[in-house]
Amino acid sequence: MRSPSSPVPPPLHTSLYDKILKACVRLSRVGFWLALTVSLYGFLKDVSGIPSAWMPNDKVMHVLVFAVLTFTFLLAYRLKPWAVFAWLASYGALVEVLQHSLTNRMGDPWDFLADCIGIGLVLCFSHHIQRHADKWRH
Repeated sequence: MRSPSSPVPPPLHTSLYDKILKACVRLSRVGFWLALTVSLYGFLKDVSGIPSAWMPNDKVMHVLVFAVLTFTFLLAYRLKPWAVFAWLASYGALVEVLQHSLTNRMGDPWDFLADCIGIGLVLCFSHHIQRHADKWRH
């Protein structure tokens, strides 16, 4: 019998669990960077040849893209919500500056507001889930 002060060895499945967890983190990071790359391409692409009827509302697209970016960012990196908001809002501001500077598209402050709304919606939803997770488990 062990004395209470002797260390307890970890369960055998811990190493498999750790490997799966690390693989999921790596996969989520790849997902985030892929989503970021695709979004940057989409935001800076010349859209003059695309019929306007094909494109959905620009503001809705900004909200959806930044919601996806926020979701994948939350899965990939463990940061405080304010830091997630700061990083992704900075990216949204940079996109608007790049659109204005490098393309024939115009940077639009309303697009930036839509970006912030997409980020905020996912952060609020994430906070709600985390706050109520213990109640839902029981």
